[in-house]
Amino acid sequence: MNNKLATRIAAGLLLTAGLTACGDVKPSLTLEERVGQRAQARVDAMVSGDYKTAYNYYTPGYRSTVAQEDFIVRFKVSKVKWTGARLADVNCTDGVCNARMDVDYFVDEPLRGVSEFRNTRRIGETWIQVDDEWYFVDES
Repeated sequence: MNNKLATRIAAGLLLTAGLTACGDVKPSLTLEERVGQRAQARVDAMVSGDYKTAYNYYTPGYRSTVAQEDFIVRFKVSKVKWTGARLADVNCTDGVCNARMDVDYFVDEPLRGVSEFRNTRRIGETWIQVDDEWYFVDES
């Protein structure tokens, strides 16, 4: 094989390898996208009844004062059950992010003679950063 052909083949292989490597690089997410993913994951856990997972999205301060078992019981016995949730938007300023979620819910036996009530409500959530991670602030 002559030198020109070998050089072209080598250059082609390097170019192909470089383009393949670039294909694996994912653009980094914006702050709003990162918080939005965590907010959606938290409400998905709440909707599915996976309260252990949902609990981990709450701030370390909240988790230091509310035992996981108490948290789980609080939501298991609630008459209000979330049936779906979708992220509407996230806005971050000055180290605090505000997410808005559209939450579908039902209330079991809200009034005598009414078996259930279903609705959708937009709720606001506050998220703060603690040790390089974003956490939900329980304001109740």
